[in-house]
Amino acid sequence: MTDNCPECCTGPNDPVASRTYGQQRTDTYRCPHCGHGWTTRRDKAAYTPTAAPAHQTAA
Repeated sequence: MTDNCPECCTGPNDPVASRTYGQQRTDTYRCPHCGHGWTTRRDKAAYTPTAAPAHQTAA
């Protein structure tokens, strides 16, 4: 995943490190423009394609 710098809004920036803990993915970033560092934690299930709910499928 990529992310924009929360300090100077440049991006997309690639993570410099990534780890997975169960369903959580943690990415660490460093902005090449301003040097700001930040970490994000995302739930992997939120980024996984899922089947449409039954009420949204064609009959």
